[in-house]
Amino acid sequence: FLSHDVVFHWGSLLKAEGKEAVLQAAEQALAPFPRVQHDLRTEWTSTDRTLRDEFCVQGTVTYEWPSGAQITCPFINHFVLNKAGRIKGYYIY
Repeated sequence: FLSHDVVFHWGSLLKAEGKEAVLQAAEQALAPFPRVQHDLRTEWTSTDRTLRDEFCVQGTVTYEWPSGAQITCPFINHFVLNKAGRIKGYYIY
């Protein structure tokens, strides 16, 4: 789903450019957690022609530490698509 030239930002923690770099960065960021669960709540799309290639997803994510402790945080993912429908911008807030 990612374009070869995707740009990825995970808040102020992580930035990567290019499909391979993004996949590697995401894998490393999630490596400490044996379990990650997303609960999707809402998806926003626009009928505005200038924003038709963008959408957002809102929900909560639960990270489980090796000790079994868990933390649940809200998130919004903002996606920007290229003309082929692949993700060229992936922003996590």
